[in-house]
Amino acid sequence: SKTQLLDHLGVIFESPQAVDQMYQSIAPRIETMGGRITKEPKQHRDGSYSFYFSDPDGNLIQALYEPTISALRFAAIP
Repeated sequence: SKTQLLDHLGVIFESPQAVDQMYQSIAPRIETMGGRITKEPKQHRDGSYSFYFSDPDGNLIQALYEPTISALRFAAIP
C-alpha cells in the first residue's frame, strides 16, 4: 500500500494582510482553474493566520503567516 508522507505544502507570507491579498487574488477564479478553497482564512490560537486551497492535481497548499517564521529573512541563493 502507498504511504503518504506529506499532507500539504506551506507558503510563508510576511503578514496576515499578505495572506488576505493572496486569498482575494485567487478565490474568485480558483475553481475555473481546477482548484478550490478548502479552508477559509482563519486566525489560529498560536498567532498564525492561514487558509488552504488545492490545485487541479489535488495538492493541498497552505498560505500561512506565522509570527516567528514570517519575521525571518532568508538570504537569496546566488
